[in-house]
Amino acid sequence: MGRPKKRAFGAWMLPVFKVLAKIRGIRGTAFDPFAGSPDRKLERDLIAGYEKDVATVLGLLSPLTLDTAVELLSLPDRIRGYGPVKEKSVQDAKLRYAELARDLVNPPPAPRQIAAE
Repeated sequence: MGRPKKRAFGAWMLPVFKVLAKIRGIRGTAFDPFAGSPDRKLERDLIAGYEKDVATVLGLLSPLTLDTAVELLSLPDRIRGYGPVKEKSVQDAKLRYAELARDLVNPPPAPRQIAAE
């Protein structure tokens, strides 16, 4: 399926994870040893894109576009996992993003309300 195989590690990894947890304060700084990894680069790109999306959505917000705007800005909640799992989630979110962005710019007509009898 093109995904890496899962591997098992022994108890010797627990101290390694403890060290990583203690140095998480360097994440996002010049001392971050994982800053160049593809996953981190993707995360930074997603954050920058989301910030631009918020500004765009605020400029186009109206009663007709409210539901579309909320769904569009909720797309990052669907992105989960690491590596290939995250990449698949991002691709799915991008497809839905294209549909929502189109609807945001050209909102579908509001449904007509039928008067109560």
